[in-house]
Amino acid sequence: MTQLSPAPTGFQTAPTDLNALPADLQTLDLNSIDSKAELMHALAYTLHLPPHFGHNWDALYDLLSDPDARTSAALHLTHWGEFQARRPDLAGPLRSVLLDAQEALHAAGISLWLLV
Repeated sequence: MTQLSPAPTGFQTAPTDLNALPADLQTLDLNSIDSKAELMHALAYTLHLPPHFGHNWDALYDLLSDPDARTSAALHLTHWGEFQARRPDLAGPLRSVLLDAQEALHAAGISLWLLV
């Protein structure tokens, strides 16, 4: 069984038992995502982002890193490896935004696990 680090840093391998996570879990299936618009829509839906979400990288970071709007959470990115290979132009910025948001939340005492 994969053990999660107590203070999440970076992307981690998802544990076998996702019910054992110490936070709310959202799963984003990247298998059929093939455009930035589809990705932003899927993120908005999966993460329950507000209607004013601007569907761009800066807006995603702003909403994900806001400690007043976030509690500890885990985001499980299924098919991440395939997505990286198929759409590196989307995977790179997504990875950067998620890691930056994780770091900002950590500074505020909030955990964001990024699971692949």
